[in-house]
Amino acid sequence: MALKFRKEWFSCRVKSPGFSQDFEERAASTAASTIIRHAVNGTPVPLYGDGMQIRDWLFAEDHCRAIKLVLEKGTLGEIYNIGGGNERTNKELASFIMKELGVEERFAHVEDRKGHDRRYAINASKLKNELGWRQDVTFEEGMRRTIRWYTDSQD
Repeated sequence: MALKFRKEWFSCRVKSPGFSQDFEERAASTAASTIIRHAVNGTPVPLYGDGMQIRDWLFAEDHCRAIKLVLEKGTLGEIYNIGGGNERTNKELASFIMKELGVEERFAHVEDRKGHDRRYAINASKLKNELGWRQDVTFEEGMRRTIRWYTDSQD
């Protein structure tokens, strides 16, 4: 979510594991990185509950372009939700990553977190309709690039 509230001020709220962690800790705690790490190491991929929680996926470069567009062309005082319209269940995400890595699907279903949301939904129509924003990187290409980055960055 991006809010433009003065010409020179801008607020952006992004869900992240926490700013007290260093980059490696944050990168290692995301759903995609956890799936990649387990798949590469040949261990079952952990899924909360039935793995049917839905998330909207957007490649980081597209997210940054959206923030830049709001800064440059957004209306003062307006809030713009940033989303890609790429909803996938956690299980679909895991299956895609394992297929891309060429490994057999192996899941370890773990107890779901209490209060775990089944779906995070973003309505980004205002950003698209008013400012003309469109994502450049498809879900598939963004995940392939993410997988490549993680596998190339392993020690």
